[in-house]
Amino acid sequence: MTEGKWVRSSENIFEDLGFEGEEAAVLKIKADLMIEIEKAMKALALNQARAAQVMGVPRPRLNRMLHGRFDGITIDKMVQMLERTGKQVTVKVGRKKKAA
Repeated sequence: MTEGKWVRSSENIFEDLGFEGEEAAVLKIKADLMIEIEKAMKALALNQARAAQVMGVPRPRLNRMLHGRFDGITIDKMVQMLERTGKQVTVKVGRKKKAA
């Protein structure tokens, strides 16, 4: 980027960081799910140890996820984790926005 020039965001930080299409999309979904997991933890006043028990994952895995490390965790597992906190997960599909 040239100094003084602004670049419009793609609305997916992972694309902006250079990840390719499908990988960027998956990382964004995982990040969105992680935000919801954190919200559920706060709403239920769960510390990491108790949240890990409720969600059915080892505490170290939850800790890594809370720090943005999604390796070894699937979207399916994250959905299960949210469901175990009483949240319902729905999927919304739409058209991609055209690049400006």
